[in-house]
Amino acid sequence: MDNLSQRELLSEGIGSILKGFGKGVGAVGGALKAASDAGIEAGYGDLYKGARAGYDKADDLLTGKKEKLLKTLDDQGVMIFPGTDIRGKKKLAVVNIVQYDYDEKGEKKPMQGAKQELAKFKFKDGGWEKVAAAREIKDGYSMLTKEEVTEVQEPDQKGPLTGKIVKHLTAKGKPAYGKVIGYTYEGEVAVQPFKGSRAPGIYGKKEDQVEESSAEEATNFYSAGIKEGTSQANLLRQLTLLSK
Repeated sequence: MDNLSQRELLSEGIGSILKGFGKGVGAVGGALKAASDAGIEAGYGDLYKGARAGYDKADDLLTGKKEKLLKTLDDQGVMIFPGTDIRGKKKLAVVNIVQYDYDEKGEKKPMQGAKQELAKFKFKDGGWEKVAAAREIKDGYSMLTKEEVTEVQEPDQKGPLTGKIVKHLTAKGKPAYGKVIGYTYEGEVAVQPFKGSRAPGIYGKKEDQVEESSAEEATNFYSAGIKEGTSQANLLRQLTLLSK
C-alpha cells in the first residue's frame, strides 16, 4: 500500500484516514503517534496499529510548544498583550498577559479596564503550567526565586558575563560587586554577592546595568571599606579617652 508523507496525512484529514480503524479521540491520537514515530512517512498499516494504541491527546501531537502555550493562555481566559511577544528559552516562557474579550468581528481584544501582568510558564510533562512564585525585593535587590536560581545554573543559561565579576550601583546609588552565575529567562544576569557585599543573596540585574570588573578590584573595594570602618572606630575610641 502506498505510503503517505506526514504532511499528506494531516492534510487528508484525520477523520477520513481513520475510516474503518475505529472511532474516538484515542484512535486519532494513536494514528498521529504512529505517523510521528515512523518518521517522515507512515503507511495505512502504521495508522491501524496506532489507532489500536489509543493515545488520547491528538491535538498535542499536532502542535509545538508555542501553540500549546497559546492554548493554555486561552484556556485561562487571557491573551498575550498586544505589541509584546513570548520570551524565554526551551522550558520556560515569560509573557505579558491580559484578560481578553471579543470585538464585533469575533476577534480577541484586551478586556476594557484589564491590566497586563507579567507571567511565567514552565514546560513540564508535555504541557505548560504557570509558575506562581514571585520575586522579593529585599534591601533594594531583586532576589531570585529558588526556581530561578536553579534555572540560571543550567548549561543553556550561560552568557558572555557568566563567571565574570561585575560592578553595578545599588538602589541607593552605591557601588556593589558580584559574580555572574548565569542568565535568567528574561535576559537578566544572576549575581552572586562578592565577599564583603551586603546583598542578602543571589539577585537579578539587567545586563546593561552592570559592567565587567575583576576580583582584585572588588577585593580592594571591600577591603578599603573595612579599613575605613576600623579607622573610624579607632578615632572614636581615642576621642572618648581624650574627653575623660
